[in-house]
Amino acid sequence: MYDLIKTLTETWGPSGYEHHVRERIMEEVADLCDEMTVDGLGNLICKVGSGGKRIMMAAHMDEIGLMANYTEPKTGYLRFTGIGGIYQNSLFGNRVMFEDGTIGVIGGEDVIGKGRTSIPGLDGFFIDTEDETGQQRVSEGQPCSMWRETTRRGGRVIGKAMDDRIGCVVAIEAMRKLNRQAPNECVFVFTVQEEVGVRGARAAAYGVDPDIGIALDVTAT
Repeated sequence: MYDLIKTLTETWGPSGYEHHVRERIMEEVADLCDEMTVDGLGNLICKVGSGGKRIMMAAHMDEIGLMANYTEPKTGYLRFTGIGGIYQNSLFGNRVMFEDGTIGVIGGEDVIGKGRTSIPGLDGFFIDTEDETGQQRVSEGQPCSMWRETTRRGGRVIGKAMDDRIGCVVAIEAMRKLNRQAPNECVFVFTVQEEVGVRGARAAAYGVDPDIGIALDVTAT
C-alpha cells in the first residue's frame, strides 16, 4: 500500500488540474470495477456490483496549490495567489512544482526587519524559479503544487497531498477487497475541485443520486 500512497501523493494535481492523478487512478482500478466513466467536470466514477442500495463513496483527487499571477520586473520573482485555502505560516522555504517539472522555492519579504511580528498575507511572498542560466522559467497564469518526496519514517508516512490522496488510496483498496463482488451498487467517485468549493462532489452526487453517501477525507490529529 505504501507504494500506491507514494505514487499518488507525489503526482501533480492542484484543484482544476487533476488529470494526472486521474490517469494514475484509472491504471489502478481498470480491472477492479464493472464500469468506469469520467463525467463532464472530470470526476472519475467507478461502479462495482448491482442491486440493493446505491452507495456512493467519494474521495477528492485535487490538492491545494498556487498560481503565478505577476512577475516582478527587477527580480523576476513570481507573485502568486492561492488555489484553495493556504496557511501562510507554512509557506516560507517550501518548494513548489509546476506542471512541466520546474521547481521553485517560496521566499518572503523581510517582515522582521520592517518591525512586523506577524506572518504576511500572500502578497508578502514570492516564488523563485531561477535556473542555472539565471532565467526564470515560469510565466503568469501557471499553477503549481507544493513539492516534497514522500518518505516513510517508522509507522508514519510524510509527504504532500495526503489530503486527500489517502482517501483515494482507501477507496482503491476497498475496491480491491470487493473483488468486483458486492451485494449493493457501490459507486466509488474520485472527485475534482474539492479544495475550491466541493464542486466535483456536488456534481457527482447529483448524477449518481445515491441512497447513501460516504465521504473519504482526512482530518487534523
